[in-house]
Amino acid sequence: MNRKTNRNRKKHLWLFALLLAAASLCTACGNSTEAATMHLTRTEGGVNIFDEAEKNIAPAENLGLYSGYRIDTLEAGYAWISLDQVKLTKMDQNTQVEIIKEEKSLEIHVLEGSLFFHVTEPLADDETMEIRTSTMITGIRGTCGWAESRPGYSLTAVLEGSVECTAPDGAQIRLEAGMMAILEEGSSDFRVQPFARNEIPEYLWDEVPEILDLFTDDTEEEIPPQPKDDDSGNVPAFQLELPPLPQDGIDRTVLTAENDEELYALLTSGDLSNMEIHLTGDTYHAGYLMTDELGNTYTAESFMLNGWENLSLIGDGSTRLLVSHEKALVLSVYGCDNLLLYGLVLGHDVPPEVECSEAVLSLSYCSGVRVIGCDLFGCGLVGIQASNTTLTVQNSAIRDCSEHGVLWSGEGEAVFENCSFLRNGGPLFYIYNGGAGFTLTDCIIQDNMGSAKRAYFDESGAGAWNETGTVETGNDWQ
Repeated sequence: MNRKTNRNRKKHLWLFALLLAAASLCTACGNSTEAATMHLTRTEGGVNIFDEAEKNIAPAENLGLYSGYRIDTLEAGYAWISLDQVKLTKMDQNTQVEIIKEEKSLEIHVLEGSLFFHVTEPLADDETMEIRTSTMITGIRGTCGWAESRPGYSLTAVLEGSVECTAPDGAQIRLEAGMMAILEEGSSDFRVQPFARNEIPEYLWDEVPEILDLFTDDTEEEIPPQPKDDDSGNVPAFQLELPPLPQDGIDRTVLTAENDEELYALLTSGDLSNMEIHLTGDTYHAGYLMTDELGNTYTAESFMLNGWENLSLIGDGSTRLLVSHEKALVLSVYGCDNLLLYGLVLGHDVPPEVECSEAVLSLSYCSGVRVIGCDLFGCGLVGIQASNTTLTVQNSAIRDCSEHGVLWSGEGEAVFENCSFLRNGGPLFYIYNGGAGFTLTDCIIQDNMGSAKRAYFDESGAGAWNETGTVETGNDWQ
C-alpha cells in the first residue's frame, strides 16, 4: 500500500469519527431539548431527586427533569417544577412524585403527599397533562388546584377553572371551581363537596393569594334548610325555592280543583290529555271511587294517572297530595307522556309508628316527565320508583324514605338538578339492570343512612353516571 492510499484511508476514518460524534451530539441535544421543557426551578429544605435508574441527583436551580425522574420532599421540604413555562407545580413537604413524559403527553404521578398545580394557559389540542393519584386520574387543561394521595383515598380540589376526574373503572365527573372530589380505594363513587378557605393547604397560600380571597372560612350556606311544621299542624313541607312555572308552548285547557271532590271528579272524568289542573286547596287525600274496564267499582287508595299526554298538575309549593294507607302508592303514573308535576308535597299521612311498604311516586313506561319544586317525603318506602321512563327532577326534595331515595329498573334516563336527598335509607340509588343513565347536577346528599350512594343489582347493565357540583355531608357511607 502506498503512502497516498494510507493518507486517504486515515482521512476517511477521521471523517467517519467526526460524523459519529456529531450524531451523538445531536442525540444529546434532543434529550436536552426535552429536559429543558421541565425544570426544577426552586427548592426549599430537604429535597431528593432520582433519575430513571434510581441514581441520586443533587438538586440545583433550573435543573432539567427527564421522564422517569422521581422527586421526594422531606419534612419542611418543598419543590417547584416548571413545565413549558406556563405550567407550574409545587410539592408540599413529605410528598413523592414521579414524572412520565412522552412527546406531548405529560403525567405527574403523586405517589404520596400533596401537589399544587397551576396551568396559566390552556393546553394545545394535541397536548395532555394528567395528575395521577392512588385512586383517580385528573385531566388538566387550564386550571388551578391541588391533588393529594393519602392512605386509602385520594382527592382533587379546584380553585379556578374545571377538570375531568376519572376513576379506575372509567367513571368520570367534571369538577368545577370551589369543589373537591374524594375517591376511596376500591370504589368508583366520587364524593363531591365544597371546600372552605381554611381547608386549602397552607403550602399553596403564597402561590395564588388573589384566588384564595374568593373563598370564605366556612361552608354553612351550602347546608340545606330542614323541614319544619307549618302553623296549621299539617304534614311538614320542605322549604323549597319554587322556580317559575315552565312553559312548553302547548295549548292546554286550564282547570281548577279546590278540594278532594273536585279533584276526584277530574281524575275520573275521562281523558285528561292537554289539561292543566291547578290545585287551589291546601290538602287532598286519596280515597275516591274508580271503575275498571269491566265496570267494577273500587276505592282508589292512590292518586292515579294513566295513559295521558301533556297533562300538568300545578300546586303552590305547599299543596299536599296525601294517602292514609301505608300499603298504597301516593301517586301512580303509567304510560303518560310530557307530564308536569309542579309545586306539590307528596307523602303518606300515617302515624309515626306505622311503617310504609309502598313508594311515594311510581312511574312506569313514561316519557318526558318533569317534577319541579316538589317534596317527596317518607314514611314512603322509596321516594321515586321508576321503570322504562325518562325523567327530569328540578328544585325538589326526596327525604325520610325508609329504603331508597330512587329505585329504578329497565331503560330510560333520570336527571336531577338542584335536588336534596335527606335522611333516606339505602343504597340511596338502587338500580336494576337495563342501562338507564343518571345525571346529578348541584344536588345535596345529606344524612342518608344507607351503606352506599348507589348500588346495582346487575353491574353489567349499569348505564352512565354523571355528577357535577354534588355536596355530600353526614351520610353513613362517608
